[in-house]
Amino acid sequence: MSPRFSTLGASVLLSPVQARRRAASTPALRLLTNNPADGPPSAWLRASRRRVPPIALLPVAYRGSYLRRLLAPRRPVEHVLLSVIQQTYLAGSSTRTVDALAESVGVPGTDPIVVEAQASDWDFRVEVFRQRHLKEAYPYLMLAETPALVREAGEAQACQIVIAVGVEESGNRAVLGFAIRPAGSLATFWEIFLGGLKARGLTGLRLTTSNRLPGLLPALATVFPGVPWQRCRESFIADALQAVPKDGRPAVEAGLRAAFAEPDAPSAMVALAQLRIRFASAYPELVAALAAPVADPITYYQVARARRRFVTSLTGLASLQSELRQSCQLVGIFPHRQALLRLAGTILQEISEEWAARPLRLRRRAKTAEAAWAASASAAELARAA
Repeated sequence: MSPRFSTLGASVLLSPVQARRRAASTPALRLLTNNPADGPPSAWLRASRRRVPPIALLPVAYRGSYLRRLLAPRRPVEHVLLSVIQQTYLAGSSTRTVDALAESVGVPGTDPIVVEAQASDWDFRVEVFRQRHLKEAYPYLMLAETPALVREAGEAQACQIVIAVGVEESGNRAVLGFAIRPAGSLATFWEIFLGGLKARGLTGLRLTTSNRLPGLLPALATVFPGVPWQRCRESFIADALQAVPKDGRPAVEAGLRAAFAEPDAPSAMVALAQLRIRFASAYPELVAALAAPVADPITYYQVARARRRFVTSLTGLASLQSELRQSCQLVGIFPHRQALLRLAGTILQEISEEWAARPLRLRRRAKTAEAAWAASASAAELARAA
């Protein structure tokens, strides 16, 4: 750190132009700078200078890089991420960015046998979480996909991380399952994936929410016959707005959201029909987008009003998908599917555990607040009695 910066914060040397701008700025900013032209510093600054002795800043040359210390793994996700980076680097399938990162954290000197042993240990943990028996009842199921790249046959192949999240009647969520869907596998994959959830204990399903995923609806009708499907409302609105110029999107979006806010399904159908008539001449492509099965995004009316917010869209999974996407972008191209499954499974397990701990934490806060309120009420009664 430069000696120009005092221990109190921001003693900054300014150019004449910057000094004039700072003189016309707010008093709070002028307090942060120590310019003799402004006169003596404030009282609190003088008192602080009297209390704090001067500290000599001596430059010390450090050999090496701080990056290895900063990237020391602590959480399970960090350990698994380092394991995937090591495997990717040692397999020779990493990108330039991953090569630079691997060299910074000392991967070139790592024993491949140790790396594979650690990877096998994490694979076992992820598989236990992935194949666990589902004890709780989850009447609502949410399905989402996150893209990734896996190197197969010497080429980078696109695939999808499929995530299944169950929602209880109380609104508590849990990651029920996940898998890697290669490009091209549609109906067969969904039948196997949904069948695995059913075999592990997923029963009593009432509604499934997802985007428009190819091959999902036939498999859903086969594995869970009679269970309705709710298309993600936010995805439906986004697809509809793609057919509208930018200047007309606010009015169309307001009309769609007003239609989805109707108290019942018939009213929502009437509102959507009126919306098509209203914009028929101006945006014919919008009418075509709204003409295809309109009942899909309003299936949530079959659920009780208090629980509709759990099933209308996949907005509640945005942070989960964002974390998965960021980790996949950091690795770039995974050396094989097992490495991708290991990283995704560890992240999903950590998020699922956080979801499970949240209701307990909220209950503890409620009990603490109730105890504090009771203590304050008793103290007030004692004060009145005295």
